[in-house]
Amino acid sequence: MLVKNPEFPRLPTLKEMQHQLRGKDVFTEEEIIKLHEEWTPKKVYQGIYTQDGGYGVDAYFGAHMEFEETYPKFYKDMEELLSGTVQFINCYGVCDSPEQFKEALGKRLEEDPRVFIVVLNHIAKKEQPPKGGWRWHKWGPYIGKGNPEHEYIYDEVGFDDGVWLYQIYDVTRISKELNWKE
Repeated sequence: MLVKNPEFPRLPTLKEMQHQLRGKDVFTEEEIIKLHEEWTPKKVYQGIYTQDGGYGVDAYFGAHMEFEETYPKFYKDMEELLSGTVQFINCYGVCDSPEQFKEALGKRLEEDPRVFIVVLNHIAKKEQPPKGGWRWHKWGPYIGKGNPEHEYIYDEVGFDDGVWLYQIYDVTRISKELNWKE
């Protein structure tokens, strides 16, 4: 199921971020304020969040997250997976939008007895450089409706709205430990 009312573990306060980053000459006061706003996950659907900065919320859970919770499996074993009786879901990947993610995988996550949080990060095609930039192969399977044909998103026809990276976290144990309310 997608968690109904997660109370993320306490995020660093603006003052704490200022203290941590102030010694580094690369951040102005305004940049620190902007980073704090960007790094705070924003709810778009029940259990589904977007985050403008960073990639995922593992940092908010810190030592609480186990590998299996950061990368949950959606099948019992390889035999079940190869049998074709379950829909393969990768715990991270690329989609067209939060809406498209929910349409593609939301029902399956709701039917699972575990508790999940999904975090999506936007990759804007228009912000990519002509050389280098964001590449498909590093971010898991693409579950969207487009047809990627190039290594770099900059070179793709279409995808003008960019793409979204998704990560599914199993927070069943953590939700109990932190006494999250349903």
